[in-house]
Formats: sequence, structure tokens, C-alpha cells
Amino acid sequence: MAFMVLTAAYQVVHAQFERDGRVDRLMTVMHETYSLICNPKELKRMESQEETINFLARQTVECSYFISYYKQYRSGWKKSLSNVLSNIDAKITEYEATFKKLQNTIQTQAVIHTELCVARIHDLSLDHAAKLDLLVVKSYFNDMHYADNVSYKSHKVRSAPSGTDIMEVITSWINQDTGPQIYLLLGHNESEKSSIAHAMARQFDAIMRLGSSYFFSCAAQDKRNATNLFSTIARHLADHDPQYMKTLWEAVKKKHTIRETNDPLTQFISFILAPAKKMTCIGPVLVVIDGLEYSGNGTAHEDLLTVLAEKGAELPPGFKFLITCRPDDSVCAAFEGKPHVLQKHLPYRFAPPNSTSSLDSSNSGSAVSTLFDNDPGSDPESLCSSVDEEAQPLKKPGA
Repeated sequence: MAFMVLTAAYQVVHAQFERDGRVDRLMTVMHETYSLICNPKELKRMESQEETINFLARQTVECSYFISYYKQYRSGWKKSLSNVLSNIDAKITEYEATFKKLQNTIQTQAVIHTELCVARIHDLSLDHAAKLDLLVVKSYFNDMHYADNVSYKSHKVRSAPSGTDIMEVITSWINQDTGPQIYLLLGHNESEKSSIAHAMARQFDAIMRLGSSYFFSCAAQDKRNATNLFSTIARHLADHDPQYMKTLWEAVKKKHTIRETNDPLTQFISFILAPAKKMTCIGPVLVVIDGLEYSGNGTAHEDLLTVLAEKGAELPPGFKFLITCRPDDSVCAAFEGKPHVLQKHLPYRFAPPNSTSSLDSSNSGSAVSTLFDNDPGSDPESLCSSVDEEAQPLKKPGA
């Protein structure tokens, strides 16, 4: 008996050492791939292979998510993820093969003909595509309220002015394993907050990390509002990830009244939290919500703010909600002192290139920072409260 236990333990440890070695080799292959282009002459020659270079960058980001997760959690995988991650060795092999294909493409200046390799954790004992009739599953989702044509639009993406690093700040927040689950970007119409939302959605869609984007509209509040926000996002997430589709289906398949609900709180708990808590994510899943001020009038809008302020803290760390909104008093009051919400104020216009305004943020509490330029028309009081350049907790209006 003792020999059998010792043998089993050795096999587990040996397999882990071998797996660690394969991850190290994967990193070596990635380094070798970049060595083919990391000198001025090669970059000059690669101008005709822009698509390949862009693909290499996206694949590197995706692979980095995988390696980071592996290094952070590998010691606990045997206990917690032995079933859902039984295909980890196959995934390492797939990543390595993808980078070797890229090496060949770069060396031969060929056209890229491979697909982005993305890490998705799922239980092989329940192959979603084989075990679940997708038509049947999606028929259940048809009962859920849904808003058409709410996703980001590429033609609305405009580059941020030089001298601003708001995109890098938001990207850094999204890629954090811990920290606030919600990033609230506050600004008036002239602040270009919607352009930022479109840009972030497109950026993470390119690396298959955009779970959903929902853009409210002042002219279409009858079709896009709080009654179908989370149900629409949930259906987007189900299309994005088979694991989410399965967990969402399990949460609603026997609950017809829940599927038809238009209550934001019920939708968030049943359609977002319940499936998300059962998932194991490698890398982030981004949800973009733009124009929260147009989500409805009176009670509907207040209910939505309450849901995000009170229940948003229960989102898993990998789920990130980027939300834009005007800095109305009701918004400021709802999110005051919420540690799961990181708030940023934008000025009427981005600060000019020579501005010394700061975008530094605090990782604790509800942080607020300003980017006011020297425009005398920029009134800090109109953005809920007067704040210093450094991030600090938001105060209630009139406090």
C-alpha cells in the first residue's frame, strides 16, 4: 500500500515537473519568434507583413494570460482544476505550434493562415458542442429580453490625442488579477468617453477578450434600457464562451419566469453572477457599457445604479465592467465609497499634450482623479465635487 501511494505521488510530481518544462520551452519558442523581427533591418523587411505582426502581438497577449495564470495557480491545480484543466498539455502544445507557424510565416514572408489560439477551460467530460444541442439551448435564451444593434462600432473609434494615457490605464486595470471589478469613466459629452469605450471594445475584441458591449442611446431609450441590459449582456457572453453558455443554460432552463424578467437585480443575479461564479477564467473577460445616463428615467435608472453599486462586488476578479456615464449627482451618490468601483473623471476635452494632469489611480476605495486642462470653461464642481489632481475618495454632493 505504501509503495502504491508513493508511486502515485511520484507520478503527480513528475508530471508537474514535465509540464513546467514544457511551459518554459513555450516561452523559449516565443522568444525565438520575436528574435526574427527585433532588429531594424528585419522590421524594415516586415513592413509588407503587417497582418502577421499584428497577429503575433495578439497571440502573445493571449499566451501571456495563459502563462501568468499557470505560474500563479499551478500549485493548486491538482486539487482544484484536475477535471476542468485536463487538457492543459494539449493547450501548451497548441500554443507552441502556433508560434512555430508564425516563425515559418515570418521567415518565408507568407500570408498568415492560422487562427488565434485562446485558452478556454472546460470539462472534457461534458463536451459542450457534442453534449448540448445548441439550437435547444439558444431557444431557452430567446425568452430573455434582448436589444439589437447595441455593440461597438469600429467607425466610431478615434485615437486619443497625444499626451494622454487613459487607454493604457484602462488596459492595465483590465489585465489585473485583482482589484476593482468596475471602472466608471465619468465625463460630459465633449470628453470623448464614448470614443474611448468603442476603442477599448474593439481592442479587446481583437484578442477575443470582449465578452459584450452595450451602448445606450438617447434616441433609442425605448429599445435600449435597464430592462434588457443584463439579459442582452448574458446572451453575448454565452456566444463568447461555451462554458458560460452551459452555466447560463443550467441557471435558467427550468425557470421560465426568470428568463422573462425585466428586473435589473434579478437579471444580474441570475444571468450574470450565477454563471460567472461557476466559471474558471484564464485572462480577463471585458464588458463595456456606454452611456449609462440613458438607461432609463427615474426608478429604472436608480435600480440599475443600485445593482452595480451593491452587487458588482460579487463579480469574479476576471470579469471587468468598463462603464461610461455623465457625472450626475445620483451616480456619484450611488458609487460613493464602493471599493469595487474605480472612478475616473474626464474633462470636457482631453488635456493637451503639454498638460501635467495626472492619471494615477489608487487601488483602494473608490478612487477619483481629474484631467482638467486650463480651459476656464472646465468647471470641477459640475463633475460631482471638487477634487485634487491626486486620486481621492468621492464625497457626496454638498458634503
